[in-house]
Amino acid sequence: GPSGLLLTHLLLLDENIKVTLFEGREDPRSKDTEQRAYALGIGIRGRSSIRQVDEELWQAVKRRGFESERFQLHVGGLVIPLRSEKDGGDGVEPSLLTFQSELCAALAEELERRHIT
Repeated sequence: GPSGLLLTHLLLLDENIKVTLFEGREDPRSKDTEQRAYALGIGIRGRSSIRQVDEELWQAVKRRGFESERFQLHVGGLVIPLRSEKDGGDGVEPSLLTFQSELCAALAEELERRHIT
């Protein structure tokens, strides 16, 4: 899943570490794979974790999703803004909405591109 793939990226920052991945599910990039529609919102903590590898990895993930800002929580007839006007625009990066399969695909593609010869 995405946590294991990101951990692999982080471990491979140390050139003395070798990693072997085992995955029970099919490759998320395969068109024959049954796609699971787990929608994710990646906010500041997720971006920071991915950027611990580097900005290029974040950009690869970002291309697989849609930026969104100013979320609202709808509970019954009540609408609660989760970010105020002052939170937007002034350096606050929007959250990224994506599917788990797309996140895994981006992380896996970057692993292959960077580490498999």
